[in-house]
Amino acid sequence: MVGAAADSASLEAVKLKLAGIAEAAGLKQAAAGDYLLQRRDLSVTQKEAAPGMLLTFPAGTKAVVLPSSTQGVKLAERYARTYRGQFELSSYNNALAVINELPFEQYLYSVVGGEMPGSWPIEALKAQAVAARSYAVYQGTGFGIAQVVDTTLSQAYNGVASEKATTIKAVDDTKGQVMLSGGKPVEAVFSSSAGGYTADPSEVWGSKVPYLAPVQSPDDSSENGLFKWYRVMAPSGGTGFIRSDTADLTGEKNAAGAVIARIKSAATNVRPLPLIQDGVNPVDKLDAGAKVTVLETVAQSNEFNWMRGPFTSAQLLDAMKGKTTSAVSGPIQSLEVASRGPSGRVMQVNVNGKAVPVKYPDSLRTALGSLPSTRFAIEPAGQVSLLGAGGASAVKETGAAVQVLGAGGAKASPSGGAGLTVMNASGAIRPVSASQTWLIRGTGNGHGLGMSQYGAKGLADTGYDYQRILKYYYKEIELAKDGS
Repeated sequence: MVGAAADSASLEAVKLKLAGIAEAAGLKQAAAGDYLLQRRDLSVTQKEAAPGMLLTFPAGTKAVVLPSSTQGVKLAERYARTYRGQFELSSYNNALAVINELPFEQYLYSVVGGEMPGSWPIEALKAQAVAARSYAVYQGTGFGIAQVVDTTLSQAYNGVASEKATTIKAVDDTKGQVMLSGGKPVEAVFSSSAGGYTADPSEVWGSKVPYLAPVQSPDDSSENGLFKWYRVMAPSGGTGFIRSDTADLTGEKNAAGAVIARIKSAATNVRPLPLIQDGVNPVDKLDAGAKVTVLETVAQSNEFNWMRGPFTSAQLLDAMKGKTTSAVSGPIQSLEVASRGPSGRVMQVNVNGKAVPVKYPDSLRTALGSLPSTRFAIEPAGQVSLLGAGGASAVKETGAAVQVLGAGGAKASPSGGAGLTVMNASGAIRPVSASQTWLIRGTGNGHGLGMSQYGAKGLADTGYDYQRILKYYYKEIELAKDGS
């Protein structure tokens, strides 16, 4: 075979190129139709003695790859996963389409294991199985030639590697069960953690859905076993976070009542967030014996409680590029939550007094630097409100000088940068940075609609069965066998 073409006109062009070549005189046009052409391929092994097999086929032809054993089919693509069922290879929108076709319930074996740890309570896994089944049935053929994709655009599907005996049991024990509302399958959306309260659809999509309504959610089990972290002020005046096991509390307190801790080991990192992050430089390193002031104690960032930032104006503006419906001009002088929805999720954020323009409220997550959820508060690290003795209030802007009056009448002027901290009426201490940055604190991971996976675990831990879990998160639904 010396050439191929998709239509007659293109094939004539191939023939013209062969005109005048003696060896081409005996060539004949192959019959049109479905075929697979097997060729030796050296692009992978790059060894003449160990060629691979390359199969080509014309557009419009569908090839089916069947497993040669009960071990499934291994797809040598980005993840090198092994899958149940068979593969269909075809062309779609002028690109190669690779479709895994398998029995629906076997697809769910992997989905449940990809969405929840197999070690979680069986009733939580059963709730996940019914939710995943309902969601997939609701989708129909959502992707042209397939019902779903293998990412969280649909549901996590990782092949046989995600299957566990418990996830298989959860699917088998609920075989065929789906949730219905008004006699139709529900769009059974779910997320990792609702952060204590599930979302109202208006907070995510800007519309209402009868079977989705905000409810309290016991999501705090994601903090189990995690270290606490101290937010500290170092001897240099800089602030950041250290893990609680890297320092001993001395029992001493400073004049403001803050606890003093002593660093245990040399080269202890002070991190910008209560989390070890690859590729993020520490803000300071402390020697053994160094004393630090503990400003607060927080949980390690996790699916329930988290922190992000501190963000500069430039970082926020860069994050917003392409994520808003119109450009946001800077520099950013102020960043504040303007409104919240029924569950406390942020509906609008203002930059310099104007709303950040997004299509849906949930889009604020990506616009503000890939936040885990929209249930958050913004802490302006370079700004503080001051209350004067006469009751007058004022806002200290970034870099502005502040005079402090001591009890004996002595005046002092801190730099307004490193080393300046403020205490509010409740006794909470907060550092004030020299430059304007914003620290964002929030709860939850994901859009928060429907079932919270950590919440399902929490309910199962207290004795809820899967049916009760589902009816807790999805309102006025009924469970029925899928007849489709």
